[in-house]
Amino acid sequence: MDLTEFTYAQTIGPSPVVEPEIETGADVVYPDDSYSSFYGIGKNIDIPWGYVIAFFLLIAIGALGFLYVRKTLKKKDRDEKASDGVLMEVRVPRNNEVEVGVAETMFANLYGIGGKSDGIAANFSVNNCVSFEMIGLPGEIRFYVHCPKKFADLVEKQILGSYQDADVTVVGEYNIFAPNCKVAYAKLGLDDDPYCPLRVAEDFTGDPMANVLSTLSKMSDNEGAIVQLIVAPADSSWQKNGSKFVQKIEGNNSDPEKKKMNVSQEKLQGINKKISKPGLMAEIRIVTSAPDEAIAKMHLDNIISAFDQYNNPGINKLKKRKLDPKHEESFLYDVIYRRTPEDEGTILNIEELASIYHFPNKNISTPNIRWL
Repeated sequence: MDLTEFTYAQTIGPSPVVEPEIETGADVVYPDDSYSSFYGIGKNIDIPWGYVIAFFLLIAIGALGFLYVRKTLKKKDRDEKASDGVLMEVRVPRNNEVEVGVAETMFANLYGIGGKSDGIAANFSVNNCVSFEMIGLPGEIRFYVHCPKKFADLVEKQILGSYQDADVTVVGEYNIFAPNCKVAYAKLGLDDDPYCPLRVAEDFTGDPMANVLSTLSKMSDNEGAIVQLIVAPADSSWQKNGSKFVQKIEGNNSDPEKKKMNVSQEKLQGINKKISKPGLMAEIRIVTSAPDEAIAKMHLDNIISAFDQYNNPGINKLKKRKLDPKHEESFLYDVIYRRTPEDEGTILNIEELASIYHFPNKNISTPNIRWL
């Protein structure tokens, strides 16, 4: 068959119908069924606004209700965990040679005290905590550790594991508050991200804790001071975030086409070092008392200034947290009952914790320490 004999119409079909040319311009009058008549300005759309508003109100009420229930249940759990504790006084020989770093092991082994519930219930509970305390009284400085009663044996073993010659004794509560005394207080936490390090013991020529103890040795009659280092288990998210931060900076700065990010090598090395060791959620609480408000405030300021030595310029520092005077009673209850910190933003690794709190050795010459 000779296909060349077939015309276009025979092989393909009838030629397409040519539509008349569409007229355009400002003078053209469009028909009523045009796009603008359906979707243009002024077209009424029947939206059930009452249902929409009610829907979002329900979401808002539900969210507020969840936050309220969460706060209430966490507070209840904090109170319950704080209601059944044991206070132990720790004394060590004056001539002991135990190094500062030994305390790292003591802190590392506290990670297992846990306390939070599993799954969704974790949103409504808090971890158990341990309080490491230094107390300044007239003519005396004492060291205490407070923990939940069910962990007393574990905590005692960790202390004795690091300080074999120590004496750990369960004691009754102490009291720094004389009748009609005035009180000053503060709490300290990290100023920057938790993976950014403070200065640690190896950065000092002597024992940094000696400066804090020196301020506690200045108490006169009817004066007293408490320094609490509260610690509780923390998850590993802070370490992951630190690793991501370092990778981001190094990746960016190694690319010649990208603008360099101004982060010092010292900071990156410090972050890598900090995240290489386990950490605990931490809070430093300080309370001073004296017959005169100005004296109580003076002791408080002196103690806070002693902690400034741990500040790592350009990297991280300890910062005084703002406390509402209306919540003074609540904060003092936190101190007295050693309640788990509500602020989870401060993570100190075990090297930082050991640098801030350890039991003294022969290199500390501060007077008034209650030695064994």
